[in-house]
Amino acid sequence: MNEYRQDSQSITPLIEALNSGEERLAIDAAEALGRIGDATAVPALLQVLIQNLPSRLEELPITAPDEWSAVAAAVALGKIGDTQAVPALLQVLRTDRWRERFHELVDRYSDAAKSDPTAILFLMAVREMISDLQCAAARALGEIRDERAMAGLIEALNDESDKWLRAAAAEALEKIGTPAALAALNERRQRQGC
Repeated sequence: MNEYRQDSQSITPLIEALNSGEERLAIDAAEALGRIGDATAVPALLQVLIQNLPSRLEELPITAPDEWSAVAAAVALGKIGDTQAVPALLQVLRTDRWRERFHELVDRYSDAAKSDPTAILFLMAVREMISDLQCAAARALGEIRDERAMAGLIEALNDESDKWLRAAAAEALEKIGTPAALAALNERRQRQGC
């Protein structure tokens, strides 16, 4: 985003760009806000993250810019490192919520998938979107290093359905680095025989 200086005076125009409705501009604005690292951008980034959480997965078209804006917002929140982002990032991380909604979607499209390969591609893309968003949230929580995130990260660490989420949660727990976080990592490694 060469049109924006990367300092605190850039916050207002970047927040406007974040809310522009234009996918690439919003993503670039979120990335720039993360690089600047000014906590005054946190409420706007949280708004992007929370607004773009689907109440039902079928509301999210696969090519929706909102998905990538939400991922970029999560990454930026991690770079800023403000603890007020922790509850929203934990909401994204909750695997049970996503799993339940994804299974509802699979049930809805399973008959269509038998005759229409695009239904299978749709389901695969939705699962990838969920994984990308959850991994970004886990990594952001690791950057923030707030112990309130540990229970959610440990749950993600033990989620057998997504190896990428497990890896992101492990990385985050390692960054948090408390004895309890490291114990959870060691327990997981022992269960895996590593």
